[in-house]
Amino acid sequence: MSSNDSTPEMALRGELSANTVAFCRLLRRRGLMIGPGEATLALQTLRQIDLSSHEQFYMALRTTLAKSPGEQAQFVSGLCQASSGV
Repeated sequence: MSSNDSTPEMALRGELSANTVAFCRLLRRRGLMIGPGEATLALQTLRQIDLSSHEQFYMALRTTLAKSPGEQAQFVSGLCQASSGV
């Protein structure tokens, strides 16, 4: 495989990382206790799933970033905000 063959995959990983970190910041502003460890765990988890599966993506982030029922509600609200680009 040439280095050009992996360029789209590397770009996707970079974009995924940037978007995940931005989402963690949004959740932190909403009061969730998310630090670098949780953001790293979320990224590691996303690398283990089928990213084309919305359910796997949602559950991977929810289980790593939202521990309590209150945090889960904020997670859902934050995800809606992030998805709408607001």
